[in-house]
Amino acid sequence: MLDIIYVVLGFVFCGAVIFGFHYLRFLTARRVTKWTNQRDSEGQEVEQTGFAKTQLSNLPMDVGFVAGVGKNAEPNMTLNETILRPTIGMRLISIVIGGAILWMTWLTGTKYIPDVPYLKEGLSAVVAYSLLYTNLYELRYDQHGIIHKDWFLREVDFRWQDILSIRDNGQYAYVLRLESGRKTEVMKYLVGIRPFLTYARKQIAKNNRM
Repeated sequence: MLDIIYVVLGFVFCGAVIFGFHYLRFLTARRVTKWTNQRDSEGQEVEQTGFAKTQLSNLPMDVGFVAGVGKNAEPNMTLNETILRPTIGMRLISIVIGGAILWMTWLTGTKYIPDVPYLKEGLSAVVAYSLLYTNLYELRYDQHGIIHKDWFLREVDFRWQDILSIRDNGQYAYVLRLESGRKTEVMKYLVGIRPFLTYARKQIAKNNRM
């Protein structure tokens, strides 16, 4: 009887340790997110999406730090518009990840990629297009709204009065929720992103959307 009690207590103890470890990991991830989550120029955090709050697929802290390198530099400006382009850190990450994928794809003798016809060529095309998109992406904004390039490099514009909210998806983008019910993503790691977030928050608040 005593042996059974010891076994039960052992299982309870192991379960408590495992639960405690995962709970501590969750709290640590929440704290790290608080440290690394981008803030606007007035120090206010951008609210995360529901899924991002679970920490299940958010960017590692070090990747977020690297991607954010250069975000506080001065953005390009015209007479009426402010133009945001990817940070140096974001460009570097795209090159490193793209290079790693190409290395694993084409390195002689590796077994990383299944021997499927045209799979290597397809992966290479995706990597090349991702690099092109990252380097050509830009977001422009003024008092009327936002213009940015979608995944097909088409310019898409949104008026401030049509935007209900901006949320951080925990990865590389902010999610814009529109009055029409649609959602769209704009790149997160851009030069001059913090003043943009402040301006966006105030413009959306004017329409009583936040």
